[in-house]
Amino acid sequence: MAIEAPLNIDCFPNDQGRFDPRYAVDDKKARDYFEEASGRKYANAGIFNPRRGHLPVGGHFFRFCDSRSKSLDGGWWVNEETFLRVRAFARRHGHIADFSRTVAVSPLAYAAKLHLAVPFEWGDCDHVVEARLVRRLDAYAGYGNVAFLADDDRRRDPRDGGAKYIPVQQKLAQLFIPDMKLHFRAAMKVMREGPGSMFG
Repeated sequence: MAIEAPLNIDCFPNDQGRFDPRYAVDDKKARDYFEEASGRKYANAGIFNPRRGHLPVGGHFFRFCDSRSKSLDGGWWVNEETFLRVRAFARRHGHIADFSRTVAVSPLAYAAKLHLAVPFEWGDCDHVVEARLVRRLDAYAGYGNVAFLADDDRRRDPRDGGAKYIPVQQKLAQLFIPDMKLHFRAAMKVMREGPGSMFG
């Protein structure tokens, strides 16, 4: 019996190392790589040195969403090991719970922000989805990079304190799954979703 190809196979280089031209941007998305009109090029958060990985069918994956948008089908996810380590960190360190109250999020959400480098201006990470992979998908995997805040003060969130986000030294892998919006319903079975406090 033939093994099913990943649903998002066209988002990665082929056997000759060439991208399908329609999806040549996905490597840049994984790195959160930007090029400004001025010609300046830089990476903002994303994954440092992303590598292609095969996600195991039957595995459980977690996504930290903004509690207002609740965008379940976004591309950024973590595997179960990373989720459990973030949760253990939130439970183990009392100062995480103390500070999370001052910024109005759950301790789990705040711990996720510290590990995955997600500023408040991008979302609060306080809505969590757990999903089981039911059809094959591939992902870019690696450690998080530094996240910089917007230059435009109108886009900033005061809870960020004007500082860049550097992932904590406990290196945890994160995933960028290209074309997730296209394949979410076919590839993922949502097991549960809700506020971070429900998972913490």
